[in-house]
Amino acid sequence: MKINISVNKKIITTAVLPLILGLLTACQATPQAPVSAAATVTPRYLLLGEVHDHAAGHQARLAVIRQQLATNQPTALVLEQFDTDQQTALDEAQRLCSTADCLLQTLKKPGLQWQWSLYSPLIQLALDQKLPLVAGNLSRSDARRVMKEGYRAVLAEADIKRWQLSEDDLASSPHHAVVQAQQQEVLKAHCGQLPLSMAAGMAKAQIARDIVMTEKLLQQSRRSILIAGNGHVRKDIGVAYWLRFAGAESVHSHLFSESAVSAASADTQTPLPTQNRPDPCAGMTINTKPGETT
Repeated sequence: MKINISVNKKIITTAVLPLILGLLTACQATPQAPVSAAATVTPRYLLLGEVHDHAAGHQARLAVIRQQLATNQPTALVLEQFDTDQQTALDEAQRLCSTADCLLQTLKKPGLQWQWSLYSPLIQLALDQKLPLVAGNLSRSDARRVMKEGYRAVLAEADIKRWQLSEDDLASSPHHAVVQAQQQEVLKAHCGQLPLSMAAGMAKAQIARDIVMTEKLLQQSRRSILIAGNGHVRKDIGVAYWLRFAGAESVHSHLFSESAVSAASADTQTPLPTQNRPDPCAGMTINTKPGETT
């Protein structure tokens, strides 16, 4: 599926925030994003992250959104949890349903990877307040196509040029540092077990997702709140970066995180208690065939 993108704002190139290298002592610690409930800021684009399975984080974010809505400013919610090809069905479900359960049942398996019980209160709030729900994510099938074939698999040629995307990660690319950082994030998320060729493809898919979410925010005529994983809302490599690259002003990135967040990654943060989880790297091995890149 080709995705046609239209941007009316002037695109400008911004410098990528420098990566901080080396071990730092306590007095040389990386500056941290201020702790804030993100309830008092009033940006045009408010990006709220999440740890997907953290119930307390979902509750804290919902409280922030309720406080934001108290201003009575027209608001749209752009969600990573819905794929863009679900928008027609999502619109119909919003028209027909008054409950989150009804909406999710109407969509028929909207995304099996999500713990929908954690998102139901947010969806219910949107239905009660009649907030538009905007599907913001690439489908898994489109993401896989980007991994295998590159950005042109789902983005139009004009959009490749507009966003200055390069299939080859050239040092001269304005986004070289972002691509490199995304590859490192992919490797870290997979316990360092991926071959670099596979990590490069997965990083492209992540960047394509971020650009599509960015577009969905830019297309809204009202204040917009993005609901997405912490990696997507980061201001150094995520949607906040691409919004600013597109010339957008009044952007605020807020992470809900179990670990400290650097000021380079977010404007503000809400610390979360660490949940006990099995070690995701225990016994992990990635089986790849010779020459395999995905």
